[in-house]
Amino acid sequence: MNHPSAGVALVLVSSCVRGRGRVVAGDLLPRPRLAENLNSSHRVPGLRRNNAPHAPFVPPPFLGCLVLTRACSTLVSFLQEKRVVAQRPGISSTMGLDVKEKALLTFIAKVTFPLVVVMGPFVAYTRIWEYPFWFLGLITFAVLSTKALYYLVERLTRRRKDLPREYGKWAIVTGATSGIGEAFAHELAQRGMSILIISRTPAKLEKTKADILRNAPEGVEVEVLAFDFTCMPKADAFYLRLREVAASLHKRGGIGMLINNVGTNVEVPEFFHALPESEVLDIVRVNVEGTVRMTRTVLPFMADRRAGAIINVSSGSGNHPTPLLSTYAATKAFINEFSRSLHYEAKHVGIDVLVATPYYVSTPGMYNKPPGLLNCSSHRFVQDTLSVLGRYDSVYPYIAHAILGTLMDKYWATPAALFKSMNKTRMRALAKKQQQKEDSSSTQKAAYRPAA
Repeated sequence: MNHPSAGVALVLVSSCVRGRGRVVAGDLLPRPRLAENLNSSHRVPGLRRNNAPHAPFVPPPFLGCLVLTRACSTLVSFLQEKRVVAQRPGISSTMGLDVKEKALLTFIAKVTFPLVVVMGPFVAYTRIWEYPFWFLGLITFAVLSTKALYYLVERLTRRRKDLPREYGKWAIVTGATSGIGEAFAHELAQRGMSILIISRTPAKLEKTKADILRNAPEGVEVEVLAFDFTCMPKADAFYLRLREVAASLHKRGGIGMLINNVGTNVEVPEFFHALPESEVLDIVRVNVEGTVRMTRTVLPFMADRRAGAIINVSSGSGNHPTPLLSTYAATKAFINEFSRSLHYEAKHVGIDVLVATPYYVSTPGMYNKPPGLLNCSSHRFVQDTLSVLGRYDSVYPYIAHAILGTLMDKYWATPAALFKSMNKTRMRALAKKQQQKEDSSSTQKAAYRPAA
């Protein structure tokens, strides 16, 4: 009876019945025992005796039966119509229902109907609708408690995966010489996976390789591949080279994991029209094209083995409008939807796809802050991400980010509020940049001042 027309019909019928003075709707249902046991001095105002002149409206049971019967007949007519349409010439589908309709019917069958069967007698007996605020509070508490219990059970039942055995020997990590990418490379090596690290600076690659081998267990191998994802003229040659390397790794134990971590952003939040065109194009090329082409190159080798995992490192800014980071947020929104869609495609060939959407992580960049309550370390972020791999298609791995993301999505993240916040960050960053420029200029003048 959630349909508005059903509610209107109940009100009209109740009004007609009351107007004739024959019977009051409240007479059709028994009073709850709780109300009968209350003293008259403590009686809840909403619960009056049947002979009260203005008894509260209660939907009679037979009206509920009529509405339920009408809903069932409508559903049957709908299914019959879809079956007739599916049997027409030229329509190859034999299901008759599209994806959204099947999902709706599945939700009704698995969630709504059992909930009505379980809660219906309780609601009818206690007449909760006479206490609307208490009823809403009860529903809210039940929903939040269920989510909290589910999260607690899911958190306690997580197991540490044997990544090389479950996915494959090799992991490919982009942007692996600093921040989250470097943390992924070290963590995966600690868990026994051999690593192919990709970044643009050969010297940093060799240093990262030495650090990984120094701390990794025996038998772990590390290979390097240098490429600047902003260099489009060399992109085709790089991906051909990557395909050759991936084919070699495929024969040497298989590619078990791809970490698409490479990404770029503006140094300071800025208006879109004020950004240099080259900077805007670099953000799109690195964040979007880099992720898509890396996935396109590596995924066939995983599909051939029917095992593997892809983790795309995105951002919480892609889940809502983020003024002054328009291009960056748009590329992350693309990665989010690309990953969620790919999750269901790759699942049928045994591959797990996960997109991680953090907010503040202690990495070199715009928000280079020490780890704190809302600013987790790269190592913590990586561990939390790997712990939920294979369970979700999209996730805030760090619990504080999950709470922040929920609050921003539902309560705070209006474009106007975000614009004010980002503009304050922009003004502080510009002031700091100007101060550094003045200090550098004064230092240079003092250094080149001629002796008296």
